[in-house]
Amino acid sequence: SFVVLFISGIIIVLLFIASDLLLLRFFKQLLRQSLIEQENRFLHEQKDLLLEHYDGILTQENNIRKLRHDMLNQLQAVIFMVRSGDIQQADSYVQDIAQQYRSMKTIVNCDNRVVDAVLYNKLEQCLKEKIETTTNIHIPSPCIISDVDLMRLFSNLLDNAIHACTALPADERRWINISTNHKAGMLVIKMTNSCPLHPIAHGSGLGLKIIDDIAQQYDGISTFTHNENKYESLVMVRYSE
Repeated sequence: SFVVLFISGIIIVLLFIASDLLLLRFFKQLLRQSLIEQENRFLHEQKDLLLEHYDGILTQENNIRKLRHDMLNQLQAVIFMVRSGDIQQADSYVQDIAQQYRSMKTIVNCDNRVVDAVLYNKLEQCLKEKIETTTNIHIPSPCIISDVDLMRLFSNLLDNAIHACTALPADERRWINISTNHKAGMLVIKMTNSCPLHPIAHGSGLGLKIIDDIAQQYDGISTFTHNENKYESLVMVRYSE
């Protein structure tokens, strides 16, 4: 009868609604779990970077202590060589001492421990790849940008720059300059680096998308410009309410 068909129809509609609600709940739980796993992965990476940075500071302090202890003896040796007329040996000895100072690990202090750790890790990579680096970075405080987003932002920027530099032949100059400025609640990150004459693919492009997503999340913008042998990345993000 019509009543039976009507009730059956309502039951079917309710079943569809219930199944949709269950499916929606399932996908929400799946998304929540995915976000938790991603957050845990970033926190794990952050912990590893901080530990590596701390070990680097201890190593640096130990190296400085050794150099300071040996400095008087080194100066006396150079003076003796010069007075003995052995200028060439003195020059060679001074060059060896200078190389010891140059080979010391660079410790950056930009008033944010997470960014310090990222920079330490990436500058170590630059040292291995013979990439010259210049940094002038200060992260203002207080800062509403989360540590995870700061880590992702600087990591991806520097990964892209290192990737571009290492695409150059080993006998060409490789360099990266990165600096920050802040005004009216906005943090501006500018990075320029050497790169091949013809544009290269930055991996899958995921790094650039992450940078752009973070910039938009904090009411900012990101631009990337390739000009002959120079690549420029400019990111603006809001750091203050």
